[in-house]
Amino acid sequence: MPVSLTVTPNVIQDVAPAGAAMSLILPQNTPDIRAAFCCHVHFFASDAVCHDWASRHATADIVNVHDAFAVGRECAERLLRARVCQTQGAQTPRNSGMQRAAFSGARTTPYS
Repeated sequence: MPVSLTVTPNVIQDVAPAGAAMSLILPQNTPDIRAAFCCHVHFFASDAVCHDWASRHATADIVNVHDAFAVGRECAERLLRARVCQTQGAQTPRNSGMQRAAFSGARTTPYS
């Protein structure tokens, strides 16, 4: 049975079948989200089918679709923040006497 989702950037609006589950391996601290996370995430039509698969894949956890969505979103946001900070750092000249701005968008000010 196929699993279908209706999602927005912030929430899962619908899951069918209602008992769908996912395998999940918590991502490592790496910029390669596909290798660390995406390649190990699978949808299953039921918790029972998911547990059967997981019995042969010891490193996988079984979670409901909503919890997996939250983990994936948090991971994506962390990678985006790291990329933005990395990009801002590349644009800040060395020894310029300027602080790097925080991700929150704070303005830089000269050191005293």
